[in-house]
Amino acid sequence: MRIPFFYFFDSLYRQNVCFFDLIQFITRQRYYDPNANLCIDGFPRSANSYAVNLVQTVCPDLKIIHHVHSPVIIKKSINDKILVFVLIRNPEDTVTSEYIRVKYSGERNQNIKWLIKRYVKYYEIVKAYVDDVFIVSFETVTQTPVAYLKYVFSKLDLNIERDYVEVVNETRSIGKSKITEDIIYTTSIPTRERDEYKQHVKRNIMSKYDFSEANKIFNALTEKIF
Repeated sequence: MRIPFFYFFDSLYRQNVCFFDLIQFITRQRYYDPNANLCIDGFPRSANSYAVNLVQTVCPDLKIIHHVHSPVIIKKSINDKILVFVLIRNPEDTVTSEYIRVKYSGERNQNIKWLIKRYVKYYEIVKAYVDDVFIVSFETVTQTPVAYLKYVFSKLDLNIERDYVEVVNETRSIGKSKITEDIIYTTSIPTRERDEYKQHVKRNIMSKYDFSEANKIFNALTEKIF
């Protein structure tokens, strides 16, 4: 069956370094750059786009590994001594948002149990490397972006002459300008319509699925969150 095969393939791609490298070789796509300045990764819908866009607005020349949503990237970056910033968001909101995005993007049928399992697998590997990465919460990026930027550039040891408040306003303005009616439910930019729908879907999901294991790993990592 196509869907179970996809789950198996996706798990290998995201967790097995050798398989990941093979896919890069076959597709000739460079999802990973050993010469990058930093890696910003996290489970989908954890403010990945905003986190990357903020940093790139400050310093466009930085080479950033991002949007792979893969523990493999964390392993490879650590081995190559690349600074890694891992984004994390509570599992209920993360899984709900990803479910909605996939549903409206028409990518494929999504399986909630698999999403929860994938969340757990991702952050179990993060936990194993917790002393070698910097963990940043979804709330820090979205609610205190200036503090996030100061944190990232302090770890990079770069003295950047930029007004971070101006950077945040510029990044938000660019993001909002890209929103159309066609992408209300798939965009990473908050919209009233999507947030209202999300709360409805979230209540339904939480009444039917067990998040205990995902919450356990999330809570275990909160002590390391910035």
